[in-house]
Amino acid sequence: MSKPLDALLNRPIKQGSDFFFDFVSDLSNVLYRFAFRVFNSPIYCMHQRALMQLTVETSSAPLFFLLLVLKNTSINVIIAKIAYSQELCGGQSLGEMAYFITLKKAPKIKQMKGLETTILTGLHGEKMMMVLSATLPGHSVPLHSHPHEQIGMVYNGKAVLRIGDEEKRVKKGDFYRIPANVPHGDTCIGEKTFVMLDIFCPVREDFVRKLKEQAHV
Repeated sequence: MSKPLDALLNRPIKQGSDFFFDFVSDLSNVLYRFAFRVFNSPIYCMHQRALMQLTVETSSAPLFFLLLVLKNTSINVIIAKIAYSQELCGGQSLGEMAYFITLKKAPKIKQMKGLETTILTGLHGEKMMMVLSATLPGHSVPLHSHPHEQIGMVYNGKAVLRIGDEEKRVKKGDFYRIPANVPHGDTCIGEKTFVMLDIFCPVREDFVRKLKEQAHV
């Protein structure tokens, strides 16, 4: 065991509710540096993000660190857990920009047959969520409503979009707004996938739950 890690695990236990948080934070940093030296390659991690949002049930890299160390699990398993955690929440690699979104790394959820949603923001403590919702040709999204406000624009393709008692054929570049609890739905027309760039406020927690469920299948 490395000296920093040995010192951390054997230091006296302090009183107070902050001890566990501080311990996990220090432990994750020690193990990250150790793993980086051993493998000499960038390691996907999200311990900074997890420390800010420990309420995320399945994606806390520091908690993975703690549990795996207590079980005396090898460092390669630790790295695998970090990679899984990063993949689940659409995280970023070491040295990658924090404020620019890489579409190909964004997580996706299947809402229903013919509808797939790519989550761009809203998984890391934001108060809004931005997604790309794609309706495949020949498919429709039935009328539904939710308590979230929704605004957006057509990112690709064409569709018949219904909002409340209004219906319109929309195409790439068109904008729309959907107030909370107003029924809406769409039907893709043409041969191109109909893609909506949606912004929700507050975050769609049902999307977050579905992402976690799919990650465990």
